[in-house]
Amino acid sequence: RERVVLGTEDGLFVVEVTRDVIVRAADSKKVYQIDLIPKEKTVALLCGRNRQVHLHSWGVLEGAESSFDVKLTDTKGCSALTTGVLRPGGPACLLAAVKRQVQCYEITRGKPYFKKLWEVQAPGTVQWLGMVRERLCVGYPAGFALLALQGESSPISLVNPADPSLAFLAQQPPDAVQALHALEVGSSELLLCFSQLGVYVDGHGRRSRTQELMWPATALACSSNSSHLTVYSDYGVDVFDIHTAEWVQTISLRKIRPLNPEGTLNLLSSELPRLIYFSNTSSEGDLTIPETSDHSRKLMVRTRSKRKFLFKVPEEERLQQRR
Repeated sequence: RERVVLGTEDGLFVVEVTRDVIVRAADSKKVYQIDLIPKEKTVALLCGRNRQVHLHSWGVLEGAESSFDVKLTDTKGCSALTTGVLRPGGPACLLAAVKRQVQCYEITRGKPYFKKLWEVQAPGTVQWLGMVRERLCVGYPAGFALLALQGESSPISLVNPADPSLAFLAQQPPDAVQALHALEVGSSELLLCFSQLGVYVDGHGRRSRTQELMWPATALACSSNSSHLTVYSDYGVDVFDIHTAEWVQTISLRKIRPLNPEGTLNLLSSELPRLIYFSNTSSEGDLTIPETSDHSRKLMVRTRSKRKFLFKVPEEERLQQRR
């Protein structure tokens, strides 16, 4: 609750928010996505000019030199990444999408660190990957599907072609309806989030509510927890109650994007980039926030470790504060 792992243009960093400490964890350039696999003490990064998946040892989060940096060669051009367990008691798996292909790897903490298990083809170019109903869910233009794993069963389209009320999705130009996010609502519903709207369906992809969630502007990203959906556009953030489908509030912050699936940690791309933390006022947050800064000017100080940096108030300013 006191550390944040950040992927940046210059590599992977760990920020200890209560201690003014930053650790340079990995030198991988341009980190697009981070997935932690605690079961196997492994960090997965989608990074680099070629958007490939790299595996690092857990120790890098503490500032140690990585005992391994393994590149998954077949993941070049990866568009989406997720991790999880595909069956109870099963191994930790990493799933990577390259165009329409979804590749599954078993991840282990010992050499060779990964083993390719299988790959399947999605109905369209994959724009989103996640675990829904303990199955792999893929989002592609104007649709979502629960994929079959190794041919165990047929894939289930979550936009049922037999439902005429959903036909309008397939009739849109491919670029017009991007798949952004899918989530479970209770035990019998799913909420499918596209760039233009959100649709409630049942487990067979048939519309379960006539009401749709309409965004005030084209959505660029979505995140969710067990009660709320957060929708990001160029004009701000809109929050919806996923159970009642009611709009809750608008947060007027432009150029803000989520950094985690729950949408609690966000990046505001202002002149000085800022981390923005969203929390529910009625519940305990998942991050320990230090006391409000007194706006003291802090200088970055190198430590004996090449990878650890401290931020301290200069001695001159500290003495002035005492007077």
